[in-house]
Amino acid sequence: MAERDSAADPHYLHAARALEALVSPPVDQPRAMCWLPSGDVLLVAGKDGTIHHVEPAFGTRALLRAAPDAAHLAVARGQLAVLTRGGVLQVWSLDGANLLWEQATELIAQLQLSFWKGGVAVAGEDGEHRRVLVFDASGERRARARVPSRTALGVDAAGNLLLARNTESGLAIRPFGEALPTERATVHQLRFAGPDALFGVAVGGVSVWNGGAEAVNIKLFEVVNAALSADGGLVAMGTRVGGVAVAGTRLGGQRVNPTRVEGHDGPVLSLAFSPRGRWLASSAGRCWVWSY
Repeated sequence: MAERDSAADPHYLHAARALEALVSPPVDQPRAMCWLPSGDVLLVAGKDGTIHHVEPAFGTRALLRAAPDAAHLAVARGQLAVLTRGGVLQVWSLDGANLLWEQATELIAQLQLSFWKGGVAVAGEDGEHRRVLVFDASGERRARARVPSRTALGVDAAGNLLLARNTESGLAIRPFGEALPTERATVHQLRFAGPDALFGVAVGGVSVWNGGAEAVNIKLFEVVNAALSADGGLVAMGTRVGGVAVAGTRLGGQRVNPTRVEGHDGPVLSLAFSPRGRWLASSAGRCWVWSY
């Protein structure tokens, strides 16, 4: 039998991209996180609403106290947006840690959050329908739109709002305000990772659309969360049982082995690559920063 080439066989890609634990920041029950775009600084929201400023090489400090139980964080233009699982949206100034404005969105499930060039937008379910709410920089609501189920929210390179939906006919990306296909969506929970990069999370793995119409499918059982690296070349996945894995996105369907890194004792709530590509952060009952 010919010897297998571990560099060419996708089954062995997990070995080539091993994760090593770097640090576990002292954050009580982390819920959401994001990296600052200008450096290797991680913001982590604890269940009580405390936003922690984490520098993996230097330590952790409390930055501000936002609304509790955050679902998503986003940073742009020196501001931090916090969207809670109860649908509360807050925008804070990072310079001085001041609350700039707050709105109740009435969105309670499948939440998404994004800065756009004019302010902040959110998407989610209100118990009956999926909706997108658009706010300006002062917190005034500028638009409210009903959209089809499983519609993802993002922005283009100029900061304009985008919507995307994946159906059996393929992936459709439209400017906010234009109609999307209304046929049945695929099972993926679709998310933007850049103007032309999206990924969809399903129980059997992750599909990645990275500047093309055809998806790359990464197979992994019980995936509940994922993230793309800044260059789109790597996808991180977190499982229902706490496993964390990284795989390349340049080839077709791949196998990875999350049992190599059992980072958490429960479902992985969030994952985020650092902008410079040095670290991966994951959170569940505790937060970990990994090198890879």
